[in-house]
Amino acid sequence: MAERLRQYRLGKELYPRYKYATEEIKRAYKKYSRLISECGLSGEPHLPIFGDVSVNILESHVDVLIEADELSPKSMPDPTKFETMNQEQAKTQFADLTENERLPTIYVTKYTEKNVPQDYFGNMIVYISGRPIPDSKWSRYEDTYICVSNKKSCKEDINEMLARYVFSYMRNRTEILHCIAHCAEADDYTQKLGRCLENRNKCSPSTPVKVMGSVTFRRSKSSTTEANLLVEKSLDEGVGLEEHLKRARTMRPRLLDAVSEICTMYKRSEIPESERPQIQRREKNVNEEVANELTMKIPQIIGVGYRLDTLVVTVDASVMNDEKTMNKIKSDTRKVFDARNIKEESINFIFSTRDMSRFASADVKTGGFIRAVGRGTLGGFVWKGNPPHKNCCLISANHVLQDQNSSDVYLISSYATETKIATTLLPRMDVEYLKPLDIAAAKLHIQPTEEPSLLDSTGQKANSKVYDYQNQDQVELLNGLRVHLWGAKTRLGKGKITMPLYYRSATANIQPLIGLEDLDSDEASDGDTTDEAGESSRVLAAEGDSGSLVCADTPKGIYIDAIGMLIGKQHESDAKTPSRMTSASETNSVDTAGNGISDSTGDAATQNQSVASASSHGSSRKLYLAFDLQAGLRHMNDKYKDDFQLCKSVNNP
Repeated sequence: MAERLRQYRLGKELYPRYKYATEEIKRAYKKYSRLISECGLSGEPHLPIFGDVSVNILESHVDVLIEADELSPKSMPDPTKFETMNQEQAKTQFADLTENERLPTIYVTKYTEKNVPQDYFGNMIVYISGRPIPDSKWSRYEDTYICVSNKKSCKEDINEMLARYVFSYMRNRTEILHCIAHCAEADDYTQKLGRCLENRNKCSPSTPVKVMGSVTFRRSKSSTTEANLLVEKSLDEGVGLEEHLKRARTMRPRLLDAVSEICTMYKRSEIPESERPQIQRREKNVNEEVANELTMKIPQIIGVGYRLDTLVVTVDASVMNDEKTMNKIKSDTRKVFDARNIKEESINFIFSTRDMSRFASADVKTGGFIRAVGRGTLGGFVWKGNPPHKNCCLISANHVLQDQNSSDVYLISSYATETKIATTLLPRMDVEYLKPLDIAAAKLHIQPTEEPSLLDSTGQKANSKVYDYQNQDQVELLNGLRVHLWGAKTRLGKGKITMPLYYRSATANIQPLIGLEDLDSDEASDGDTTDEAGESSRVLAAEGDSGSLVCADTPKGIYIDAIGMLIGKQHESDAKTPSRMTSASETNSVDTAGNGISDSTGDAATQNQSVASASSHGSSRKLYLAFDLQAGLRHMNDKYKDDFQLCKSVNNP
């Protein structure tokens, strides 16, 4: 029977998981490339073009294998343009393109019992089965993804296949970073690094196509001599192995940070376990109970939490230059950990004052500049009560609205004119017995005719979902997550979560907060806004942004995650070098002059109180603070004795 090939060129916006994956992997690759270069390694090839997608359907002239609207989870353009050609024309057209010119290419054809790729081309094959199948079956042949699907699930399978294809390019590269970070611990480091470098462009599995089972990857196993030679060839001119090792040891904290962020990126994107970097993550043993004990026994400690995978202890800045007191704090911290059998590879001590900087400085919308007792940002909207007695309220930080007394809330326009839009709700009389949380609500004077919504990172209205902070696995997925907010001062602020759980001392209580930072210089994406100098905007927030909701786009693009509410920034100290306490089992100490790591001949007590150079862990980072929105809504339920739900939320009944 005569066959034809239908060829579509489809935009990446039609495949949300693919679009999300390209943004994440490009960001990870920039970070990876910079770190590899600083370590003195070269020869890193560029990523493929992750742009439009070429979908090629091989079918008979008589029967249409699959309709155009069954190819994408998003609505296809009307009309959807395509070209018709024969198989040989398409193959020749593909072969004539260089690697840099080729788009991610999907080849769709009818499923046969042979289960063997026929005369195909491209990176991905989708077999369409004529019979119902309970679950799509995945495998790989050489460097090509293969999926047995059907008409109903084809669109989502292509969406997933594209995401997995993109993520395959960072898997082995992440393992390179991990290998370099642990160079001091490996006797056969050059052999391990050589094999990692050899595998960085190999994404091929060992599973034959006929198995149609889980995807497994084979590794090259070159000889020790070949691996050592590859490392030698990969070093920059003038950089010997010793210089590379010196740089790698100095850069260890940054390398580990990058590995942590990328590994969480894979998990968050729901990439199968077998296709993620094969790296054992460090355990996190310090929880709220341990944080409470530390702040009770060591009054100078005002905050405890993990920054990515490294434990950070915040100490009152008043003891910053008191070496004797700092040594006692380190010793007492270790005693608490030893009593609980907690092993931490390293602990970074940073300094801050006890108080924090509060960021409080006619269409009502998210991100608007508002004034009540203080000035800040209209964070979002909630429904108060249940039908038929349901009212729309705005929410912001309590230090902006200050709801102890009924106060009018004004919206301030860009021309500095003020419009009264709401009145704060009165809390219950015994509110002092509630655990304090910096959130308040005000009832709108004019109820909206259309349900208000939050905005995604492009400024488009979007459905939202209140992030489930009660689920520890979900909290872990926030590690390194890129987030955005719409603030009265910053407008679109972009940053990342580096401390999903930061236990900070608030009067007599420990308050679980979220620690956020500005984006690194290599983390700006193509769509980021630029300032007057043409620099990409990487600042999360400024004064006037208190009350903004911290949100994140999601891989499937169905909704955005509403994660927390911004309340301020931890005061920065003038410390040039944060203290770092390493484990007693570590065999190296950090040179305090900033010259890298030297062999240590001291005892365990000396090793436990080494000091990191400022460049090793970025002591100049701003730490913004937020609390989780789920807790904020529960607090308002108690505070105002009513039910509150975020507007336009998929959580709502």
